[in-house]
Formats: sequence, C-alpha cells, structure tokens
Amino acid sequence: MRALIAAIVAIAMSDVAFALNFVTLKPGDSRYGKCDTLITGIIEIDSADKLVEFVFERYETTGRPPMIYCLHSDGGSLIGAMQMADWLWHKAPSHMEVVDGDRCLSACVVVLASGRNNALRRVWREVADGAVVGIHGFYMETEPGVRDHSFTDAELVELGKAVSGRLVELMNTFQVHPILAQTMLTSAPDEWTFLTHENMWWLSPGRYCYEGFRRPLHCNRQPLKLAEDSLLD
Repeated sequence: MRALIAAIVAIAMSDVAFALNFVTLKPGDSRYGKCDTLITGIIEIDSADKLVEFVFERYETTGRPPMIYCLHSDGGSLIGAMQMADWLWHKAPSHMEVVDGDRCLSACVVVLASGRNNALRRVWREVADGAVVGIHGFYMETEPGVRDHSFTDAELVELGKAVSGRLVELMNTFQVHPILAQTMLTSAPDEWTFLTHENMWWLSPGRYCYEGFRRPLHCNRQPLKLAEDSLLD
C-alpha cells in the first residue's frame, strides 16, 4: 500500500505549462540585471537532481557556480522545491531574486526563501516592487489531476505530516517568519495569499528585515494582505 501511494501521490502547489529550466544569463542582461541564472517553469519532484547537475556543469565550464538566481515560476512539487532549497542553503548559498514583471508563486517561494550570502552571513532575498510573490495551501493528488487536501487515508495522513514537519523545519532554518509555513499548511489549495512590499519582510524577519530588498523602508509588521486574483492574469 505504501509503495502504491508513493508511486501515485504528487504533492504540488500550482499548475503550470512547462518543465523547470535553468537558463544561463549574460552579465548586465537588460531584464535580469545582475542575475547570472534564471530558474523558470514548473518545479518537479526530481528538480533538485537537475539543479545539482546544472550547477556542477556550470562550474566545470566557467570555473564558478551560479551565485545570483532570478526566479520566475508558478510553483509545482513542494517536495521538489524543498529539496532544491535545502541543497542550495547548505551546499551552494546563493542570492535569490524576483524582478519586476516576474512572479514566484506557491512552491517557488520555498526556493526564494533559501537565498543567503554565505560570505556576509546574512539572508539574501530580493523582490522588486512590480514582482508577484504568492502562497497557498499545498495539496496531494491521489489520482492524476484530482486534488486531495483532506488526507483522509491513513497513509496520506502520515505522508502529509512528514511533509508539513519538513516544511516548518526548513522555514525555521531559513530564518523565515513562521506565518509563511502556517499559511501554506492551513490554507485551502485555491486560497491565495500574496505578499506586498510592506510585509515582504516576513521572508527575512528580525535583524534581516532591512537587507536584501531594493526599497528597504522599514519593518512594517502588518498582517499578510490578500491581493486581487487579477495579478495572475
């Protein structure tokens, strides 16, 4: 039973049209500025393996790994995103950025939350004023295309608890405010919460709230705000 469920269950947070892609950017790119790599598309269960392969190939080719990632993704596999974020945080610390006009939704936010500068010993997540960052409740697919957020089967309950616990653990490691993980775990799959610039500091709370943003005003401790669905149009 466990093997069957493991084979058919997919944990996801979004529906997008194309597979995750790693794009090498030229310095000074007119759209992505200082970013040397663009991560775009849907995050899959094996995306961490593809990321590791890309990073090592890049290092062998250029003599240095990617250091500044721009993100433009509607999410995908939560497990895949957690594995990517965990590897980046511990093995390849990198700056994470979402530029004006791009979006980082759902499971993508887990990758965004992993951004840090190892040399400066601080988190490093940059979000432009015109970027969109949003989260919602993760769900499971017990059958292809059929969402299940109730976890009524005992096996799914066990798996759901394991994933939930791992998400909370990672967000704590990344020094992210607990409200983000709580929102992902308690919201319905179709209940979106979008972060505004004023409360984007939840991604970098405490003494980090002034660092890593283009317009570092002040730590405005307002509740997370809901944005209009039209942001996704």
